[in-house]
Formats: sequence, structure tokens, C-alpha cells
Amino acid sequence: MRDVNRQVAENLARASQQQAKQYDKHRRPIKYNVGNKVYVDAQYLPVNQMTKFSLRRAGPFEVVRVLNDNSYAVRVPGEYHNSMVDVRLSIDKLQPYRPSTQWRLDEGRVRRARDRQVERILNHTRYEGRTRTYLCRFVGHHPGLDEWLPATYIQPREVLEQYKFRRGLTDGEVARPAWRS
Repeated sequence: MRDVNRQVAENLARASQQQAKQYDKHRRPIKYNVGNKVYVDAQYLPVNQMTKFSLRRAGPFEVVRVLNDNSYAVRVPGEYHNSMVDVRLSIDKLQPYRPSTQWRLDEGRVRRARDRQVERILNHTRYEGRTRTYLCRFVGHHPGLDEWLPATYIQPREVLEQYKFRRGLTDGEVARPAWRS
């Protein structure tokens, strides 16, 4: 019986070493420094409003202290309006923030920009008694930031004129929405 127990212990140790070796092949240790941006598992935020369709990670948030190799203090929104709190999180609850080079995702900055140019108009609609509005996509912006704008805000004007010509629209005409681009 002792030989069987010894053999089982050796097999378990060998299997454990093989699994660790396979796991470590593709593992890259991550170290964060103060000031780095990270995403945080949303369930560990002070204000947990997770639903079935929520994103699993929120952020980016800033690392404010390195507690040890495995845990960090991250500044996240608090329970009250415009308050920030420092939350201690282990490394497995963090993911590095990698900014996108393709899209400008800062929605607040995008909406305030005065120099944004309309790349193309996707659709239009006219509510009874109101002016026609156009669904616009902006140059270099994420498609999720498309916006409905009246004609007076669309720059350059050539994009609007080309859209009206393609759709056969005139300024005095009541047009039905063009649902297909």
C-alpha cells in the first residue's frame, strides 16, 4: 500500500509540473506602475450596476499605488456624484488599457470638437413641423458616435448636397426616411 501511495504522489507531482510548464509557455507577467491606465472587472466597482448586457470591464482607471507585485490601488468612481475612491484590487481583476489608434473614443472630447468633418450621411428623417435631420458619420470617429444633425450643422456642405442629389430631395419637399444607404 505504501508503494501505491508513493507512486500516486509521484504521478501527481509530475502532472502538476507538466501543467505548470504548459501554462507558463504563453504567460506574460504584467507589472503596473503608478499612473498606468487599467480596466477593472465591473463587479468590483463600488457602484455595481451590472446587468446581463453590461460590459464585464469598466475603465480606463488610473493606478495610484503599487501595494505589492500582486495588488494595486486603483482610483475609481465612488458611490456619490463626482466622487473618486481608491480600491485595492489583485492583478487578476485588472487588464491593461491599450488605447485604440483607429478611433477617437473619448466621446466628450468628440462632441465638443468644432473642427469635426462629416464623412458621409447615412440617413435622414423629417418630423412633422420640424426641419429635416441627417444621421452623420464623422471623419475618423467611431461608428457608435454617429449623430443626428440639422442641415445647418453639416460641414462640408458638399456632402449634404451630394446626399440630397442622390436621394432626390429638395428643401421644400416632405421626404420619407431613406432606410437604406
